[in-house]
Amino acid sequence: MLVNDSFAIHTLQSLISSLDVAISVINTKGEIVYWNEVAEKTYQIKKDEIIGHNIQDFFRKEDIM
Repeated sequence: MLVNDSFAIHTLQSLISSLDVAISVINTKGEIVYWNEVAEKTYQIKKDEIIGHNIQDFFRKEDIM
């Protein structure tokens, strides 16, 4: 049985958002594509301020894993 992509994405987002750890997802270009609520609280950067921007606009290279 194939899973609908939108269902899979919704399920993954629900799981990630329920965790008590700061989670960010960065694409291969260094752009932030996901930023959860715990990341907002931890780094005091709102989703709408960081999504789509390069991670190095906010963090030093040596601080990025």
